[in-house]
Amino acid sequence: MTGKSIMVSKNLPLVSIIMPSFNHGRFINKSIDSIIAQTYTNWELIIIDNNSTDNTKEILEDYKRINQINILFVNNNGLIGFSRNKGLEVAKGEIIAFIDSDDIWYSNKLNFCVPYLNKFDLIYHETEIFLNSEEIIKKSNFINPKLGYSVTKDLLLNGNPIVNSSVVTKKSILIDIGGINETREINRSVDYHTWLKISTKTNKFIFLNEVLGKNIIHESNLSNRNMTTSTKAATDEFKKYLNYFGKKTLMSRLYYIDTKYKYDTQSLKIDSLRSLLYSIIFGRNDIKIKSIYLLFKVLFT
Repeated sequence: MTGKSIMVSKNLPLVSIIMPSFNHGRFINKSIDSIIAQTYTNWELIIIDNNSTDNTKEILEDYKRINQINILFVNNNGLIGFSRNKGLEVAKGEIIAFIDSDDIWYSNKLNFCVPYLNKFDLIYHETEIFLNSEEIIKKSNFINPKLGYSVTKDLLLNGNPIVNSSVVTKKSILIDIGGINETREINRSVDYHTWLKISTKTNKFIFLNEVLGKNIIHESNLSNRNMTTSTKAATDEFKKYLNYFGKKTLMSRLYYIDTKYKYDTQSLKIDSLRSLLYSIIFGRNDIKIKSIYLLFKVLFT
């Protein structure tokens, strides 16, 4: 079959878009179509499917006719970093954009973001959060998603405000950090770890306060998961950038994450209240408030 071409302006730098996929058959076509609809036309989409067992492969067959789409099939053993690195290996562009196979970009996303790479090394932007692609819930979860001058410290002390599907960055930086981490211990927090690694090479991050995509929430990514171990693993190597009190602030965030998970899964024990008290004493204002609220719920509901 002759491949279908999209009108491409060769004057624009090539953007390589990396999309891992696994069993997102009911979302992936909208995700791909949102890329095809970009007003910025010089892109390639690299889809790395992890042996999906639903109808994802059948859907992907329909897109093989488009020359700008490259589909790879892998077995990543559940490691998202493996799939992203496979995409990075074959990427032809010097600009890399990430998108999850259940998320959607608005048509002006790349046109809006790419020019900022003349002055910055990593771009991320506001997203809207949708429930199952239909009901809008809110904008992103972060009150202040803009990072301070010391990006590494800000990420450690305040958590990760960067939505993976919003990121546009430079391939050279991803190569410089050795690609995406592929260890199982970090897997659930691999995005966070990637931004931390990049922040040790450059502080030229910029948040664009412009809604340029949808972050889709559904049952498979809404389920309770204890992020404590992966968050700790993702942050351990960067503690050297913090002073004594900074390390306590980071620990207070980890304690809160762990206690909140135990509360949500009804596995909270009285000993866990010590962790909440630690978070109230040493946490930043957001963690203090969340910890006080959680303590109130534990004691009085």
